[in-house]
Amino acid sequence: MQDSAVSGMCARRVMPGVRAHTKLNMGKPKNRFVAKAEAGKGWRIWDNQQKKWWGERYESFPEHLLAELNGGKHPDRITELIRRTARKRV
Repeated sequence: MQDSAVSGMCARRVMPGVRAHTKLNMGKPKNRFVAKAEAGKGWRIWDNQQKKWWGERYESFPEHLLAELNGGKHPDRITELIRRTARKRV
């Protein structure tokens, strides 16, 4: 009797060590550094891992700098990109 009651219900399988309400991240991993626009102030880079702003404000979207921060992480290249990217004077 108990087997038939269980077979008619949908049983949820949970991976060991993972809570049932935990959402599994599937697909593209989350970037550590993202650019966020601030109205009238320019662009800033947000560090998702440390939960704080990184660097200064930029006039335009810092695409190449973000690609290097999330990709290769070469310190000399990052320094060069910071110098070349136009910063917003506050």
